[in-house]
Amino acid sequence: MMATLRRLADAGRTVVLVTHATANIEQCDHVAFMADGRLAFYGPPREALTFFGAQDFADIYTRLTHPLDPVKNPPPAQWRPPAAPPGGAAPGYPPAAEVWAACYHDSPQYKQFVAQRLQQTPAPALPAVVQSKAAKQKDSALRQFGVLTQRTVDLVRRDVVSLVTLLAVMPIIGLLLLVMANRADLTGLAPHAIAAEIQQEIDDAWLTENNYANDNDQFKGVYQVAGATQTVLFMLALAAGLLGVFAASYEIVREEAIYQRERMVNLKLGPYLLSKIVVLAGFALVQCLLLLWVVGRKIDFPADGVLLPGWLELYVTLFLASLTGITLGLLISALVRSQNTVIYLILLVMFVQILFAGAIFGLPGPAAAISYLTPTRWTLEALGDTVDIVRLNDLSVTCVEPENEQQRQMMGEADDPCEEGQQQLATPLEFNVDYARSAGHLLTRWLALALLAGAFGGLAAVVQKRKDVM
Repeated sequence: MMATLRRLADAGRTVVLVTHATANIEQCDHVAFMADGRLAFYGPPREALTFFGAQDFADIYTRLTHPLDPVKNPPPAQWRPPAAPPGGAAPGYPPAAEVWAACYHDSPQYKQFVAQRLQQTPAPALPAVVQSKAAKQKDSALRQFGVLTQRTVDLVRRDVVSLVTLLAVMPIIGLLLLVMANRADLTGLAPHAIAAEIQQEIDDAWLTENNYANDNDQFKGVYQVAGATQTVLFMLALAAGLLGVFAASYEIVREEAIYQRERMVNLKLGPYLLSKIVVLAGFALVQCLLLLWVVGRKIDFPADGVLLPGWLELYVTLFLASLTGITLGLLISALVRSQNTVIYLILLVMFVQILFAGAIFGLPGPAAAISYLTPTRWTLEALGDTVDIVRLNDLSVTCVEPENEQQRQMMGEADDPCEEGQQQLATPLEFNVDYARSAGHLLTRWLALALLAGAFGGLAAVVQKRKDVM
């Protein structure tokens, strides 16, 4: 390390260090020995040995810290003890640090390396310094934000593997989702297509039943897209939220040592956290767009949302979900003391998002209260507003056709999509969350995500602030 610092100094940089390891101290141009707050020596390392009359640098510590003694630790040869008062006893030795500091102040080394340099140093222009300092304080937060943001971007950009992985995760999730989804899961089928699908299901049942004659059988054709719609929306919401959590959960804890050093100098907490959020949010903008682009290769998006075009409204919701996940991830990273702990908190967060979003399980009693603190629940409701999941749920219908001819005649005519001789049943789903489609409803969901993002970010700042070394 000392050889590296020597090369940095030879390249024109100024290097100042504090050390108690003296094996390579001669690498330095000058060395200062401090004792009890006093400057006991400043000059080239070899001259320090001569000044203290020491064989090696470790002996200098003995000279400065042990009490002066004519045998074990004699005082400097140039030191003259004060004269004893008439009739009084000779005074004892003062502290060693005081003696050596006084001798150094009267030495040629002090005149050469301290006094003459001070005389050659021009007096500072105080007003200019004050103004410069004030200007520095004024723009330091913005300047720190710019530097920290650029540093974070450079770190991500230079790690090619992480960068490719970061950008590829959401498209891969989109491809996996396409394996399970159908084209009309977010828009529903047209009436004639619903009728054709139901009648085809009934016809297939008839073909199977011809091998087993039973006049008491009934054949059903069911169209119910809302369940698939909610599943697709839930997966999109979960992917966007966990994207932010995973991206941010290691950001603080992995650079804890660097943060603490910079924080003790002049690092401001606000620019530090904001730089993380801005960079990760920039990647989230790209990733959410890639996710929707991949999903749109197979699944149709609604043409119109509540306030914006359907795909754009979905994009805004997913980005807000990712932003909330980013601040939640930063809170996790601020809470933990070791990177090994992060993955367990991420698993806990993931299960909370799944259990209390309202897409899979009901929300009885306390579960309903917890769901209000679950970002995925608000994301799911906003996505449901955009695709008008209530309308899709109203399309749910079951057509029942009895095998018995007499029963079919009693059915009479039926409304579309059921045919004559069939009974039509409305079979909508009961949702655990609120999908009321309106501008106010959608905006409140977006506001809830924004407030959660702010709350998680604020908590991360509070937790990180408590780590400051006072």
